[in-house]
Amino acid sequence: MKYLLKSIFILIGLIWALPLRAAETTACIKAPSCEELGYTRAIAKCKGVNYLHCPFDSAKVYCILPMKTGDILYSDFTYDSDVIAGKTPIGVIVDPSRRLAAALEYSSGKLAMGTGSTDIFGYSSESSALANFTGASNTEELLSAFSGSPSNAPAANYCHNYSTAGTSAGEWFLPSLGQLDLLTSNIRTINSTLQKLGKRTYPTRTSGFGGSSKSLHLWSSSSYSASGETTSSAAYLQYLDKKRYDVRSYSYTYTANVVPFLQF
Repeated sequence: MKYLLKSIFILIGLIWALPLRAAETTACIKAPSCEELGYTRAIAKCKGVNYLHCPFDSAKVYCILPMKTGDILYSDFTYDSDVIAGKTPIGVIVDPSRRLAAALEYSSGKLAMGTGSTDIFGYSSESSALANFTGASNTEELLSAFSGSPSNAPAANYCHNYSTAGTSAGEWFLPSLGQLDLLTSNIRTINSTLQKLGKRTYPTRTSGFGGSSKSLHLWSSSSYSASGETTSSAAYLQYLDKKRYDVRSYSYTYTANVVPFLQF
């Protein structure tokens, strides 16, 4: 009996000691800061809107702000009008309702759309092309029409292969004319955001482009066809310079810059 009781006491002691031993071997993990969780503002900065308190510091809050044109899109798909330390900007919002963002930089070089003609549907008028908002599917059509090699569709391929922190190749696309027009119609707001981030800005009607060149041509993925034609050998682009912003149609072989867009 004495030995049985002794064994029971030893067993109870071992069971009681297990949580202590587990606690001794568990590594401590540092809790994230308020800033890392997105609580980056003071209450005064959230005037007129709802906000959430940081669980570790009630003086730091997250403002529940409506998305605006010109807001910075971050790699975690949050957005803000301010530059937030520790977060990675990947785009600037051009249309809040469509959740559409443009990349922070347009291509450094000029690219052609392709060679020859295609059976892609083309828009015969500027007004009809401006009503086109299907840049993602347009890009896929261009890649398919000029298949065989990425060099056959340089403009579409550049945007299709574009990637950032938080996004992968295939998510970005060459914007349609209607989508591209959202950027150029809000160019001063977009430029203000790009300046905050230290990025290249777009030429405006008063500033020009700088250097010897005073204009910038940006391809859209909206193709052009003359009325009644079923094939297309040209596409629309936006022409930006210090005097005017125009929409023009050029042959696929013409070279222009591109800016990738993202629907998020």
